Amino acid sequence: MLVLTRRLGESIIIGDDITITVLNISKDQLDLGVNNSESLTINLQETVSISDGITVTAVKIDKTQVKLGINAPDDVAINREEVYKKDQAGNV
Repeated sequence: MLVLTRRLGESIIIGDDITITVLNISKDQLDLGVNNSESLTINLQETVSISDGITVTAVKIDKTQVKLGINAPDDVAINREEVYKKDQAGNV
């Protein structure tokens, strides 16, 4: 499991086609946007399936940030959005 910290409005890119965005943070749950359309509400320590073989877990929730645990197949890249965009810009 890869654990990444995200703040409100920040995203994680999984592969080239899945974007997970933190939409709202409350005491024991958070709202995540999936691909800018689907919205999920998950509780602390809850795991949700995003796609075949890809799950997201709310590992820790603070007032201003969350730690998300992502499980995905070994051949699927997982990046913070800013790193993904930088890599894509470098590949042009």
